[in-house]
Amino acid sequence: MKNKKIMFTVIAFVLTYLLQFIIFPAIATNYFPRSNEATVFYFGSFTLLIIILELWIASNIKFWILGDIIYIALVFIYNGKGLYGIGLEGINLDEAQPQYNFEYTVISIAIFAIYIIIIEAFVKVFSSVWRKYRI
Repeated sequence: MKNKKIMFTVIAFVLTYLLQFIIFPAIATNYFPRSNEATVFYFGSFTLLIIILELWIASNIKFWILGDIIYIALVFIYNGKGLYGIGLEGINLDEAQPQYNFEYTVISIAIFAIYIIIIEAFVKVFSSVWRKYRI
C-alpha cells in the first residue's frame, strides 16, 4: 500500500507539471506567458492537487516532499522561460517588456517551492484537525 501511495503521489505531481507547463500553455496561448488567469490556474491547480491527495489517500508528508523535489526539478528543466512570470525581470510599461533572467528563475522557483510547502502544511494540519474532531 505504501508503494502505491508513493507512486500515485509522484504521478500526480508529474501530471500537474505537464498540465501546468505543457498542455494548458499550448491550449490557452492568449493567457501566457503571464496573466492573472494563468497565475490563478497555476496556484489553484496546485492547491487543488494537495487537497485531493490529502483527502483521497491521506498521503504522508514524506511522499509530498518526494513529489515536491521531482516537481521542482521538472520546473528547473523546463519552465517555459517566463511562464507564470518565472524568471522574468522588469514590468510591462509603455514599450518596456520583461526580460528572462536565469537568476530570477532560481528565485521564482524558490518562492513557488515555499508556497507549495506552506499549502501542504496548511492542508495537513487542517486535515488532521478535521479527522480528529469529526462527528
